[in-house]
Amino acid sequence: MNDITILFGGHGAERLVSVASAQNLAGHAPGAELWFWRPDDCFIPVSHAELAAHRSAFEVEFEPASPPLARSVDEALELARTQSRLLVLGLHGDGAEDGALALKCERRRIPFTGSGSAASARGFDKQQSKLLVAAAGGAVAPSLLLKAGADLAAAAGFLQTHGPLIGKPVASGSSHGLIAVDGQSGLDRLRAAAADCDYMLEPFLSGREFTVGVIETDGAPRALPPVEIVLDADVQFDYSAKYLGRGCREICPADIPDDWNDQLEDLALAAHAAIGAYGYSRTDVIVGPDGPVFLEINTLPGLSKASLIPQALAVAGIGFPDFLSAQVELARRRYDR
Repeated sequence: MNDITILFGGHGAERLVSVASAQNLAGHAPGAELWFWRPDDCFIPVSHAELAAHRSAFEVEFEPASPPLARSVDEALELARTQSRLLVLGLHGDGAEDGALALKCERRRIPFTGSGSAASARGFDKQQSKLLVAAAGGAVAPSLLLKAGADLAAAAGFLQTHGPLIGKPVASGSSHGLIAVDGQSGLDRLRAAAADCDYMLEPFLSGREFTVGVIETDGAPRALPPVEIVLDADVQFDYSAKYLGRGCREICPADIPDDWNDQLEDLALAAHAAIGAYGYSRTDVIVGPDGPVFLEINTLPGLSKASLIPQALAVAGIGFPDFLSAQVELARRRYDR
């Protein structure tokens, strides 16, 4: 029997979301140990009381008081291996959702929740995941990959062809780095943002926005009820809207026709399968005049009380403890496949 450890934090832009996810996870796993991955790559043991007492997790850095139990990722994972730990990943973004941590766990045969390293890398790369979903028959928007520091002539031509664009980092999450590109000022913002970061450009798609979770529990993957994202006028679904509720409403179950519901769920299931996700995922979709269009997939989506997967689980009548238990069991069986 493995000892369960909830791992959270990290050094990426989504570490605050990770703390909020860990608070929810810890509330349903009172016997689990808690390890905080500090931005300097030290790993800090945290008590349940200390984590629960932290307020405004989406806005305020978590700074636990204990000394480190490990001073690098490799040192922490060696400790997890020797202690036969099972890692519940309350992590998001760079270093975790991109598959880097999963690969280190796989090499040590440490059980962990969520998708494996290859699937995580495919899902985190927005361009690659789009190509895989398109190959599986899903509808995707045209896109342009802009390498870091590249000349913007291609971007200017793409803008001229398609009209207003949305630019987003190829490898990032939680709606960080979104840029509206509708003229020279947008191109100037894009030039600054893409100086050291690959960007993907897509036409601005008008329509209704949805996100659809997929979970694996006791058999084949199943889709959760779609959540509709309703934004106030001139509001983007960025970090502020997503986590602080500024100019955004999340409606679950979505008030949509049955055929829309089926199409959204089918697209999310296709995306989950296309990248080879394991355990759970969440797919973002926009429905325009021609039907649902895939936007991106998240292999370690937020699990805070306010996050979209827990909202959809509740509507589906699935308790969060049952979901968590199923993910732990899948992690235990990971290397038996």
